[in-house]
Amino acid sequence: MIPVVYANIDPAVTERIRRTLVAFRLLRTLVMDELVPKAAFVDLWPRIWSWTEFLDAHFEHLPLSPADISSQYTVYMELYRLLLLNADADMGASILETPGFFVMLGRAWSHLLRMEHTCGLHAFSAVLALTKVGSNTTDAAYLRELTLGAGGSWTDLASHVVSHIRQACPDPNSPATPAGILRLTGVVYYLISEALISYFDFRESLLEHGLVTALTIACRALRKSTPSEECDPNVSLQVIFGFFWRCFGQPGSQKWIVQAIRSGLLLTLFSIPFPTDTEELTKWRLRILEENLPASTVYFSVLSQLRVSLDPADRAARLEGSYLESWLRFVELTGALTSLRACDHLECGKIHNKHRLRRCARCLTSFYCSRL
Repeated sequence: MIPVVYANIDPAVTERIRRTLVAFRLLRTLVMDELVPKAAFVDLWPRIWSWTEFLDAHFEHLPLSPADISSQYTVYMELYRLLLLNADADMGASILETPGFFVMLGRAWSHLLRMEHTCGLHAFSAVLALTKVGSNTTDAAYLRELTLGAGGSWTDLASHVVSHIRQACPDPNSPATPAGILRLTGVVYYLISEALISYFDFRESLLEHGLVTALTIACRALRKSTPSEECDPNVSLQVIFGFFWRCFGQPGSQKWIVQAIRSGLLLTLFSIPFPTDTEELTKWRLRILEENLPASTVYFSVLSQLRVSLDPADRAARLEGSYLESWLRFVELTGALTSLRACDHLECGKIHNKHRLRRCARCLTSFYCSRL
C-alpha cells in the first residue's frame, strides 16, 4: 500500500489544482470576449463540470480562505451565465440536466449569502434567471435540487430567498442600485411569481421568514429608482405587487397585511405614478387598494396599524385619476371605521364614536363608555 499512498500525495497534484483555478479565470475571460467557438462548449462542459463539482465538494480541505472560495464561486457563476447565455438550446438543456448542477448552485448561494459577496450574488442571480428554476415550464426536479443544496428543506430555501432580497435592497429610503435591481429580479421573477403559488409549504415558510417585510422595503427602494436600458425596476415591482394581491386575498392574511403596512406599503402604493409605470403595475396597485385593503379593515389589527400609517401616507400622496378616486374612497372608509370603537365592558359592547369613550388609565388599551 505504501506505493499507492506515495503516488497519491504527489505535490504535483496540488500544483495542478492551482493551475486549474487560474485556468477557470482565463476561460471566463475568453468566453466573455467571445473568443471560444460555441461549438467548443460541448467538449468544454464535461471538463468544466467535473472540476467545479470536485472543487465544490472539497473546498473546505483546500488551503483557501473564505474570500478565495467566494471569488472562485463567482468565477463559476459568471462562467455558467456566459455558457447558458451563448449556448444553443441543446447545449443549454445539457447543462441544466447535468446531475447535481442545481445542488451545486444551492451550495454556492449559501456561501455567497453568508459572505455577503455582491459580485457573486449578482452572477448567481443571472444564472437563476436563465435557468428559470421554479417556473411552471421547467422540471420540478430543478427546484428540489436547489433546495437540497440550500440546506434540504423549504425553510432553508425560504431563508435564502428572504436574505437575498434583504441584501439586494437593504435601505427603503435610498434608490435601489442597478446591481441590486438585477439581483432582485433574478430571484423574484420565478421563485416568487410562480414557485410559491405551486408549493404551499414553500409559501408558508417564506411568509414566516419575513418575506412581506423584505419585499415591502424592496418596493420602497425600487419606487425611488429610475428605469434604464440596463435594468427596469418595474419588472420586479409588478411581480411583487401581484404577489401581494394574491397573498392578501388568502384566509388569515391580516398578519401579513399588518407587516406590509408597518413596513411602508401605503407610502409605496400611493407614491406618484411614473410615466414609465406599466399597465400591469398599475393594475396590481389598484387591485390592492380597491380589493385587499378595504376587505382587511374588518380586522382590528389592521385598523390599529392603519391609524398609525394612514396619515403620513395621506400627506405624501400625490395622485390623480383612478388612483385619486380609489384613494379617497379608502381614506373615507378607514376614517369612518377608525373613528368608531366598541365599549370593552363585557356587559356593554355598544359602538360609539371614540370621543365618547374613556381609555382605561391602568392598561391604556381598553375603552369604556363614560357612563360605566
